[in-house]
Amino acid sequence: MAALGELLDASVEQIAQAAASGHVYDRQAVVRLSDVWDNNTGPFFAAATRRTPRGRELAARRALSWLADFGAERRAWVERTAQVTGLLPPMRSPAPERPLAELAEAYDLDQARLSGVLVEREGPERISVQVTARLSGVKLWLTYPDVDRLDFQVHAGGGPVPRLSCPGASGFTNDRPGEPWTQPPRPSHAVRGSEANRAARLLHTAMLQIRSLRRSRNSDLRTVRALAQALHGAGADIRTAGERHWGHERAFGALSAEWLRRAGPVIGPWWEATATRQAPWRNPPTAPPPPLDLDTARLRMVSYAAGELTAQLVAPDGSLHVVGHTGVDRLTISAERPWVAVAGAVRLGSLR
Repeated sequence: MAALGELLDASVEQIAQAAASGHVYDRQAVVRLSDVWDNNTGPFFAAATRRTPRGRELAARRALSWLADFGAERRAWVERTAQVTGLLPPMRSPAPERPLAELAEAYDLDQARLSGVLVEREGPERISVQVTARLSGVKLWLTYPDVDRLDFQVHAGGGPVPRLSCPGASGFTNDRPGEPWTQPPRPSHAVRGSEANRAARLLHTAMLQIRSLRRSRNSDLRTVRALAQALHGAGADIRTAGERHWGHERAFGALSAEWLRRAGPVIGPWWEATATRQAPWRNPPTAPPPPLDLDTARLRMVSYAAGELTAQLVAPDGSLHVVGHTGVDRLTISAERPWVAVAGAVRLGSLR
């Protein structure tokens, strides 16, 4: 139980740091961390609300093993974040990605045709690139996690895959034979008590809203920060509430009320209505960001495929903005002139 609580609290803290402002925004980290709690909020609350200490620990062990058994990156994060020594069985899930050098031996990447590219700043310094390409009916997904050289053009008609200087590049294809793997039984989602169920729905709703930043046109960092502030320390608080022999329901009710209070007078009512299904799911009401001056903006992300481009830019005040262009026939990303241009005409903002 302590390990699960540590993982939730670390997730919330890391989300808050990655969304603190547009200048340090790390979209990949926010999406990756919130995605953990899509399928694991229920098991955590189910374990926390078992009637006996032994029941809680057995359920928590199953939940923790299931949470960690989702690829090497997830497993490494769990082991780095929480005190899990001796708690996890050997990882059984296969790693779908292969080093780029291994892919290059199996496929002639020089003949691959580009179908999409995503260039993104992760935090204040790192720049990553993700590429999708096709080769004789095979689809390839290539990831360059820390690029130190950017200088290439992308054409709407599909050009060659750019050659990027990047240690640790990897990828996978859709034609790799499946590896035998049986996922362990899914842990219980049965949460005891109506107030505990309500708290679980609030947490799950918050994480789904935060995860919506995976959509490149979503730039609502203010809601993410409000939800992260509301959920600060939630992992330890859920564990404490579940351990109460008396006043179990009252403790979870007070916890939900405190989360909603911290979220504020705008996000709190939206959060409660959405989580309890009293209102259809819509994005929370937020004030529009101030007008954007492209001459002072810095580029955080640009996504391009089939002639359509979406870019996220940050203003000097840290606000995040989204711009889009259609009918784009060429995208230039240059290290010599460190900016991104659409068809050589529209400057989007500096990468470095």
